[in-house]
Amino acid sequence: MGYTGIIAPIPIGDGGLDARDNKSAVPINKLIKATNVSIKKGIVAKEGGSLKANSVVISGAPSIVGGTEFFPTVTTQRTIISTSDGKLYKDNPLFDFSVTLKTGLGTDKKTVFTEGGAEVSGNDKKLFSYNGFDPIQVLSGDGATTSNIATGSPDWSGNVQPVKGVIHRNRHFVILGHNVYMSTITDHEDFTGSGSAIFPVFPGEGIRLTNCVSIFGRLYVFKEPYGIYFLEDTDNTSTNWVIKKVTGKIGCPGPDALDVGLNECVYLSTDGSLHFLSGSQEFGDVKDTDITAALNLENILINDINRGRLDRAVVRYYEDKKEVWVAYTSATGSRNGRILKLDISQLDNIKASFTNKDSVESLWMELNTSLSVRKPLAGGSDGFVRELDRESRNVDGAAYLGELQIPYTGFEYYDQGLENRNKLFDAIEIQAVPVGDHDITLDIYIDGEYSETRTVNMGTSGTALDTFVLDTNRLDGSGVVNKIEPITGSGKRISLDIYNSGLNQSFEIEKLFCWFRPSDMEDKTNG
Repeated sequence: MGYTGIIAPIPIGDGGLDARDNKSAVPINKLIKATNVSIKKGIVAKEGGSLKANSVVISGAPSIVGGTEFFPTVTTQRTIISTSDGKLYKDNPLFDFSVTLKTGLGTDKKTVFTEGGAEVSGNDKKLFSYNGFDPIQVLSGDGATTSNIATGSPDWSGNVQPVKGVIHRNRHFVILGHNVYMSTITDHEDFTGSGSAIFPVFPGEGIRLTNCVSIFGRLYVFKEPYGIYFLEDTDNTSTNWVIKKVTGKIGCPGPDALDVGLNECVYLSTDGSLHFLSGSQEFGDVKDTDITAALNLENILINDINRGRLDRAVVRYYEDKKEVWVAYTSATGSRNGRILKLDISQLDNIKASFTNKDSVESLWMELNTSLSVRKPLAGGSDGFVRELDRESRNVDGAAYLGELQIPYTGFEYYDQGLENRNKLFDAIEIQAVPVGDHDITLDIYIDGEYSETRTVNMGTSGTALDTFVLDTNRLDGSGVVNKIEPITGSGKRISLDIYNSGLNQSFEIEKLFCWFRPSDMEDKTNG
């Protein structure tokens, strides 16, 4: 006789991490652990690995405090990095970083970059580098050195220098203190000539300007701890342009803590929460949305973050996967080593996961020309740049853990009458893509207590459940296999902690089912 108990589906792949304290309140389609996993298209998988891009460590093994790609010409690709020992490097060829662009800069200064130049036909493209301590560095074309910006504002003196810049309306805008500085339209290095300007930004508010972005057809600037403003530049005459206020309730902690994707600006606030900045073209019609609170992620970005290093946090948009990555330093850490990942492909169902396997003092996206995809690169604290999200499941040849945990459930979503009934648990069924002859581990928890550990092979082999007549371990035409693993124990609620830490091993789970019998149901199973 076949199994006559209940086979209840457990939703998986529809929601991401939910970090609220009350784990019993986490919805069944969410996860209470999602570490080093990817949640895409209804599948939860072990996320891709990482590999050193430069085979030889940067001299002195400094931290990579900034990085970017740069195309000085249409066919020439370069990677530019800034190091904690005050140097700028360029690769030539790819990732060898053999060209020293600059030495003697301030040490351990967060560095960000903006492309500009090419103001008129025939002018070189330029890469501008800002660290708030040294004069803006300018790389012209595919040059072998950088130079100080040609004609900066007279009040940029000593080690009080712009912290970031952006190109807006074909001009170079930079921020320092409580001022926004605008270059001439014909020269992105000229901040004193005809047509340049300085815009004070509510000097009595906040500590200083920290970030800027051009989006929605406007220039927005951010302060710490509070303040978001925009340049009202709709008038045809630039002398009539003025700064106006969006809000004084929220700000941004550092120059790398925002990015743009899907026509949205995503930014980190000074309290560690993450927000969307969205709006229309009407005056002042901008609202910020707290993603952190909406996804119950406060415990990660507020409690598990080193607030003394919020100015070093990095926000990046990963276009190919429609994800926002937030790299930050843990509460007990001294360098960025964690990434919160948000899948924003569906804005009404943002899925979060968490990565702790990489050193990410800096983070940027760079075109992989062989794949025609911009992929993430991370600058580590050990003198290496690493390629992230690779197909291999290792970090520089070492294994790492991929883990997810299903919240406790009494299967009330399946049948409300089941919630408070005792259950005899018989099996867990996993529908997965067979990715290799290796195991995943299942730790079973019943009513808050550890019950047992089981292993399930991720290949096409397996053993049917002994006590039931099952059509199991079948491989369908799509290459999906169902594995049924016997378990024991009884109780009202169950949770599954699923993980793998094998070298070059992965998992791709599509569906989960729990086989159980309410204890008041007559056992009608046969051997």
